[in-house]
Amino acid sequence: QALEYKQRILAAAATEEDALKLRVPVGSPLLVVHRLSYTKDGQLLEYLEDRRHPSWTFTVWLTRQ
Repeated sequence: QALEYKQRILAAAATEEDALKLRVPVGSPLLVVHRLSYTKDGQLLEYLEDRRHPSWTFTVWLTRQ
């Protein structure tokens, strides 16, 4: 189980590759999510880059420990 998560969300314009994969016009606005998760001993557990059209829902659940 991961101990630490670092997530960044930013805006970007769709590239030709994005447009083809997401079926949107080139230059369309996208949300780009970068996430890193680390184990308790500091080892990288997960690297994620998710590119999505902003009309899709993005939900973040936050918990406090």
